[in-house]
Amino acid sequence: MTFGYIRRERAAYRRAQRWPDGELDPWGRPLDERVVLVVKDFTFAGSGYAASDAHFLALMSADSARREPEAFHANLRKLRLGERG
Repeated sequence: MTFGYIRRERAAYRRAQRWPDGELDPWGRPLDERVVLVVKDFTFAGSGYAASDAHFLALMSADSARREPEAFHANLRKLRLGERG
């Protein structure tokens, strides 16, 4: 018995648990190993914070927004309007 065999058996077991009547595609047709479902949808969610300083500033900003939401939103409105100070 190989790990590949165990993985395939486990996948088949879990598939049977999730879809007792067989796995169906979004149109209600049965799926099998020969069918490839292609989802043409890609969304870039962002790359996160590369530098630790930027990450730290983002955490401080989020904490400040939670503690003083009125002041945070007032400052945000100023930034959007291009005001200084």
